Amino acid sequence: MSRQHKISRSVTNAVVIPEDEAVRRSVGRIINAFLTVYAIHLHQHAPDLFGRLRGQWNIDTESYLSSFSPDENNRQSSLQSKGDMGYSGSTFFSTSDARYLVKSIPRHFEHSFFKDDLLGPYVDYMSNNFSSLLIRITDFLAVDDVYKVSPGVLLGLAPSHHIVMENLLIGKEEGERRAKEEFSEHDAKHQGPQHEDEEPWKWETWDLKPTTYFFPERDIAQGKLAPESTKDALADELGGKLVLTQPQAEAFMDQVKRDTELLASTNSVDYSLFLVRIPVPPSQQTPIADTENHENPFSDNVADPEHNSSTSAESQRPPDTVPVPANPPFTPPYPPSWRTGIKSADGKYVYRAAVLDFFWAKHKTHAKIMTHLVDLWNGIDLGGDNGPMSITTSSDEYRERFIEMCEDYIKTRRSGKEDDDE
Repeated sequence: MSRQHKISRSVTNAVVIPEDEAVRRSVGRIINAFLTVYAIHLHQHAPDLFGRLRGQWNIDTESYLSSFSPDENNRQSSLQSKGDMGYSGSTFFSTSDARYLVKSIPRHFEHSFFKDDLLGPYVDYMSNNFSSLLIRITDFLAVDDVYKVSPGVLLGLAPSHHIVMENLLIGKEEGERRAKEEFSEHDAKHQGPQHEDEEPWKWETWDLKPTTYFFPERDIAQGKLAPESTKDALADELGGKLVLTQPQAEAFMDQVKRDTELLASTNSVDYSLFLVRIPVPPSQQTPIADTENHENPFSDNVADPEHNSSTSAESQRPPDTVPVPANPPFTPPYPPSWRTGIKSADGKYVYRAAVLDFFWAKHKTHAKIMTHLVDLWNGIDLGGDNGPMSITTSSDEYRERFIEMCEDYIKTRRSGKEDDDE
């Protein structure tokens, strides 16, 4: 079997077939650990805590396990490889129903921070903030102790830790297919394309971080010393802005501030805003009406359709061409939410968003070493002080810049007009 398939099988077994401590520490398991490269054994870390979270997000056990069952058309694997993505070299898999992503956390300073420092506060916070933008993590998988001596783990060939989290790109294939048909019909009626993009139905994604920090790959020698592949892995810059009503913008920023307050309290830095922009076909581009009594449709109190009586919330539901994931882990609260899709004020897009990659802590040894290296570089650089990197700044300072970045990316729309909040 390939490396990816063996890793995916290890993840699936840890979720679907948990083993007791006696089996995990058997003699046969210990011998096998010394001979294994990729097929290491994992276990669910803090299963009671994550079981509690899943219960509060209305994820029943049978439904959760079925997501990790083999696809009917592909019995050989229950997970679909997404390759090695991200600047950290993490490995990604998607469940066959696309509800969940599995991301490896290969670096010790990251998974130890989440396990030892952030896990407790994260579970408590997420249990009481259903509208949080923090990515929903449904499981944390760690290598069995006896497999820490396997060649795959020692040489970094097999990830020792993984998280299971919600997949904000659920429905992408179906959504693009529907939108393509709608755009094609619209173009046919108007005898030609009425838009600039060659593929206006495509979903767009951005991984956004404050770009005002010092990035050696970009800022040393004007980036000439780093290959393009390395620079491409740096934080994105949003094309355009988020067009929101004033109440939408205020609710969004209030949530960002609450979420980042938690991250700052745990000394987390370098997290990002993952944003999905889904195009709406011209025939369904209905702007959101401004109303004085505009209720917040993203409230934690909105738990199901029967309780959602707000007409303003109804007007903000994604159009038919956007598949709305109205099931766990995307609910509660009941749609619309930033998980299921928020309609832009001008009706042209649907947005999804989440804050993720909050595994870098300023107090960890790796971050301290990087801080000293940046200070050393600034001391010898004849060009002057480049300032801190996003991974070496303080958590409070990073939070301030992250909030400013989010505010800068918002454009508010009132009474049919767009007002730039810059």
